[in-house]
Amino acid sequence: MNRFDPADWAMEADQEENDPIRSGSRPPAPCPSCGGTHIDTANHVETFDYGEENPVALDAFIPVRVCRSCGTEYTDHEADVIRHEAICRHLGRLTPAQIRALRLLHRLPRSDFARITGLGEASLARWECGSMIQTIAYDRYLRLIKDIATFHRLRSIVGEKPGEALPGEKTAHHSLQRRYRGLTDPDAVRKRSKFWLLRIDRSAR
Repeated sequence: MNRFDPADWAMEADQEENDPIRSGSRPPAPCPSCGGTHIDTANHVETFDYGEENPVALDAFIPVRVCRSCGTEYTDHEADVIRHEAICRHLGRLTPAQIRALRLLHRLPRSDFARITGLGEASLARWECGSMIQTIAYDRYLRLIKDIATFHRLRSIVGEKPGEALPGEKTAHHSLQRRYRGLTDPDAVRKRSKFWLLRIDRSAR
């Protein structure tokens, strides 16, 4: 079981509210034919071509929406996310969700992450929202800085101490305190989270 850190969860939850591509974070799009909102979903394997010259056939398990009012079948944002991830896997690149998780691993907003790594904040946003796929060079760089020690060296290069709290990290603690108003001590929150996990594990038996 992965270790649950409420600070990470609170920060990710705040960012998810404005994240346009996170799979499953939004309800199905209305029917493009009649505008209906009573939608059923059926999952299907879709084969699509990727590439202009010598295209490659890729498979993706996508949700197909079916309008209860007019019977129109269509796909929406969630299918687009899944197709994009299939392309990333084919190219051997990190997916938008993996890039976002890497940044959240270091508990940083895009602005601080971009400043420390030297990446463009706009490029980072495009990679995370799936509007652009990073080059192989940037992909390898991102994989390297997943290592905590490597990232600490980057922080020292820009003149910051590894243990020094950045603005984004402070924001995460403020968000954590808002969500757990009865527990203002982060250590107390973490102890409480272990109790919650223990209850979940026991109830699953």
